[in-house]
Amino acid sequence: MNAGFSLVEMLVATVIFAILAVVGTQIVTVSLRNTNKGEKVTEVRENVDYAFNVIARELRNAESVDILASTPTSVHFFDADGVATTLDCTGNSNGRLMIGTRRITGTDVVIDCSATPIFSYVASTATTPDIVTITVTAYDAGRLGINGSGQTTSTRIIVRSF
Repeated sequence: MNAGFSLVEMLVATVIFAILAVVGTQIVTVSLRNTNKGEKVTEVRENVDYAFNVIARELRNAESVDILASTPTSVHFFDADGVATTLDCTGNSNGRLMIGTRRITGTDVVIDCSATPIFSYVASTATTPDIVTITVTAYDAGRLGINGSGQTTSTRIIVRSF
């Protein structure tokens, strides 16, 4: 009687365990990568939502919005104190949203300002107010490229008429 395992049996068992270890490692790696990407997508979305809220507050409280002087990457308006102010998307594909000299998107988020129009307008009529639509594509600054967590989102702001 043979007590123990042969060399062939040991090699087969070792190969099977090695394959299972590689597959298990890959599953854990992919799972962690997807979890991290999901967190980054949420962070980018929250940052853009914050910027949209700031923009909406500024434009709704503005004395007036100069639709004619505005461009696809900027909005010219007079703030609540009557000061001429510009809402801008600056920096091309590595951009940020600014109100005057104040950055309103975080440093960990990049806005693609080259994708125009960022801002589009519908001028007021006798029965409708000015409407500003903002559409941005934002990325996590640390993960650009194929692994980036890009989010394209849009908001529509109805400007008050005084």
